[in-house]
This record gives sequence, structure tokens and C-alpha cells, in this order.
Amino acid sequence: MSFLDIVMLAIPMSRGSTFCDSNNIAAWASIAVAIGCTVTAPFLYLCAPTAWATFLTIIAGMFRAWLVVQLAIGTKEKKSGIGDKHLKTE
Repeated sequence: MSFLDIVMLAIPMSRGSTFCDSNNIAAWASIAVAIGCTVTAPFLYLCAPTAWATFLTIIAGMFRAWLVVQLAIGTKEKKSGIGDKHLKTE
């Protein structure tokens, strides 16, 4: 579930986000950290105390939440052409 969430957040960014370069690098770095934590947590659950796997899962969730906020605040509005007729007020 977490991996699917990360993929769904990465799709809009891969299609050309409107972030400035520093925010774009930070967003892709947060995706990398979230994927790393999400993939590592199940293996760590088998080898180490369960608290460490839980900790990595929480860290991945924090990075995903930060990315959602960055996508919501940092993107500019793009006109898609779909439904633009209905948005005009006359």
C-alpha cells in the first residue's frame, strides 16, 4: 500500500512538475527515502526488533506526507483544456 502511494505521488512529478530546481531535487530525494524505508521495513522486521520496522514505516509515512504538502502548495495551476469552458464566469 505504501509503495502504491509513493508511485501515485511520483507520476505527476515525472510528467513535469512546476517546482523550482531545489524543491524538485528535495521532492525526488524524499521519494527515494520513502521507497528505501518502505522496501527495507519488512526485511528489518524479520532480522531486528519490530520497533525498528515500525520506525522505518513511520519515517516513510512522514516523507510521503511532506511530499503531498509540497505537491499541493508548490505546484502552479496548469490548464488542461478539459472542462475549462465550465470554469469561466461571465
